[in-house]
Amino acid sequence: MKKLQVFLLALGLFVGTGTVMASEVLPVPMSPESTQEISKLLKNPKFTVADDCRATVEFVMNKHGEMVILTVDAEDKQLEKFLISRLNYQTLESPLEIGKTYTLPIKLVAIF
Repeated sequence: MKKLQVFLLALGLFVGTGTVMASEVLPVPMSPESTQEISKLLKNPKFTVADDCRATVEFVMNKHGEMVILTVDAEDKQLEKFLISRLNYQTLESPLEIGKTYTLPIKLVAIF
């Protein structure tokens, strides 16, 4: 009987862990106004963009209406530093929900 209880406990943990690991966090949509504001914050980088660069930024809005950068996924460290310096703790006029995690894909285009 004890082996059956241990087996059922192990099975419950396995199924519960698999369900949690399989759940995917869906990105929260942003308004076009917010996207335009962020785009303005990223204009005129102080470095030369030789090739098109892509990055993904995850952030939340704090109670003061400021963007708090959680992660930046970029291949170029210079791009990563640029994004953090330009976006972290910046306020946006368009309202975003406080505490929700937003995912923002970014593409910098090289201009010759």
